[in-house]
Amino acid sequence: MKIYKIARCLPLDEIPTYRGESLVDLSLDYDTIVELDEQYHFKRKLGSGEFGVAYETFDGKVVKITTDEKEFETAEYLVGDNWQKYAPFARVYKARPLYGGLYLIIKDLVRPLDEDEQALWLSFLDEYESCTENIEGDHPDMLKLEKFEEYIYDVQNYGFADVLNPGNIGWDKDGNLVSFDPRQIER
Repeated sequence: MKIYKIARCLPLDEIPTYRGESLVDLSLDYDTIVELDEQYHFKRKLGSGEFGVAYETFDGKVVKITTDEKEFETAEYLVGDNWQKYAPFARVYKARPLYGGLYLIIKDLVRPLDEDEQALWLSFLDEYESCTENIEGDHPDMLKLEKFEEYIYDVQNYGFADVLNPGNIGWDKDGNLVSFDPRQIER
């Protein structure tokens, strides 16, 4: 029995196949995007930056195409390690080079911190010095702050950069705070 994709694919005109300003736009071609869409079934574009573009798939994963070699190396390091389920990182399933300085990373979908959560995160780092013991009285977001503290305690045990950047942190499907774009620290 053959199973067909019921949901509609992301229209190819929503995928940057033109020469744009980002490094990925300069390197991607139409055939590669079509091939990746046929393989992973893009649902929607999640966002893009100077080094990469990310798409949600219909099976709850993220396909990230990046030119950032350090991010690729970190993702490659995280693939298949059993400790990932205990570490505060989005689970990485595959990392492979494409061509011409492009890299493909497949990982779990994470809901990024919203604007209010990012503000709370920055306040927690600055005002409360990353410790719930420094909070006097009842705080309306105490459960989130406790998750923040647990996350900070966990990430300090790993040698990764960008794990405290609020733009790289979000909630996994189990409600845990995780980093979805960690990079190895230069040594």
